[in-house]
Order: sequence, then structure tokens, then C-alpha cells
Amino acid sequence: MDDGESGTTMDRPNFQRLLSDIKKGNVNLVMATDSERIGRENEYNSFWIKYLKAYNCEFYLHVFIVPILV
Repeated sequence: MDDGESGTTMDRPNFQRLLSDIKKGNVNLVMATDSERIGRENEYNSFWIKYLKAYNCEFYLHVFIVPILV
């Protein structure tokens, strides 16, 4: 988790630690509740997808569906 860090940059200490752990094989699954928690820029998302594939790491995006009663 990147407490208060902007998703507009990949220069976040905990994000870099996650990338390192994936590369070392310590992480094989990443889950998020919002795609913007990974990165808000298309170039970062493209990098992220290629990086996960390169290290056989799966990614799950859990989307909350909230019913609205009217």
C-alpha cells in the first residue's frame, strides 16, 4: 500500500518494493480494488501488464458493484 502516494508516478517506494518482490518470485498474485491504485497513466498500465506477464504474476481486479435503490 502506498499511503497517500499518487498513482500518477511509478516512483513510489512501496510500488517499487512490490515490483522487486514480483521479480524475485516472492509474489505471484496481485489484487486491487481499483485499477487506479496501480497507475493512472496508460503508459504505466502498459508497463505493468508486460511486467506481470514477464514474471508469471497474475493480476485480479476486484470491482465492487453496489446496488442503488431508487
